[in-house]
Amino acid sequence: MKKLIFIALILSIASTAKSQQKVKLFNAILTSKDINGTQNFNVKNFAETSKPIKDPLTADRLDYWVGKVFVDGNLRNLLVLFDLSKETAKYPYLDSIDMDYYASVSFRRYLKPLYNNESLYKELKSKFDNAKSNNEKKDLLLNDDYSKYFDALNKSKYLIDSSVVKNKDTIEKKLRLSIKLNLDSILLTKAISGKAGINASLENLLNKGVTISGTYYTVAYNADYLSKVYYYLVSKYKPNINQIGNIADKDQFLSTLWKYWKGKDDVGLITGSSVLKLQINYNVNKINIDTIKTIIKANVKIPEIEVAKLAVELYEGFSVNKTRSLSAVTSNYYCLSYAYFQELESNFEEDK
Repeated sequence: MKKLIFIALILSIASTAKSQQKVKLFNAILTSKDINGTQNFNVKNFAETSKPIKDPLTADRLDYWVGKVFVDGNLRNLLVLFDLSKETAKYPYLDSIDMDYYASVSFRRYLKPLYNNESLYKELKSKFDNAKSNNEKKDLLLNDDYSKYFDALNKSKYLIDSSVVKNKDTIEKKLRLSIKLNLDSILLTKAISGKAGINASLENLLNKGVTISGTYYTVAYNADYLSKVYYYLVSKYKPNINQIGNIADKDQFLSTLWKYWKGKDDVGLITGSSVLKLQINYNVNKINIDTIKTIIKANVKIPEIEVAKLAVELYEGFSVNKTRSLSAVTSNYYCLSYAYFQELESNFEEDK
């Protein structure tokens, strides 16, 4: 991937064919066997998948990482590129790729089977086919009346596979242990008697009041969209690479494209990702400050103000995110690895 140096690039954990790949979440080490039941976090249909990301990237959207570019190996400061398709602004070079894909693939293969009986869809398709420019087509798709079809067209670029995490009980146990260590570390700093009783009651509360659920996904551009990307970038845009460089400041797509083309060795376009959606469920009727105050008072005699202060600290210790209040549900997406399209990457090595 432009001669990517993976060890320096992603701070990955080493793995062998016989070992399981591992990531670290909330100080808990989770293995690929725990999460997807296999030896790795490979992205389906991609031979070129990175090693696991040691401290997984987090986002609130499943497809957040796909279509972005990293520069100088910085996966935590990604640049938007093909994911600009979802925005309302116009990017002529990107729109050319997308409108071609929509016309030749999306409408026929994905939208027609779903919406062909809808009069609004037929109206959109007719107008799209008769539009005289990509600008006109993009304006059409941005019309609020057609928003669900525009969303469907964007989604048609992706292949998404999902499965429930394989070893839920193991992951739950590991995350509970991580929370218990938080609580232990708080009590360790307190010069009070009765810690053993507090600890035992908190552990019981933890086991009854915290559960997890998780889903493992692989998200990637499909072969048809990647084919369009390859054709335009390599066959149409690359021959005019210097001209594009002269106008790279005209819009965000061209700016990132230029950095992708001309970046150093540790630059790449993410075309797929393996993602864990982890949901931590707190029984807030059981885990609350009043309950924790009751536990403290049953085990140690200290002033009320000290009880209140310790109860708040321990309450916050139940949060894996170290927040000041617990929501009934804490949910996030975590990128465990990413995929890239080697044929595309290798085409720009010579331009560096």
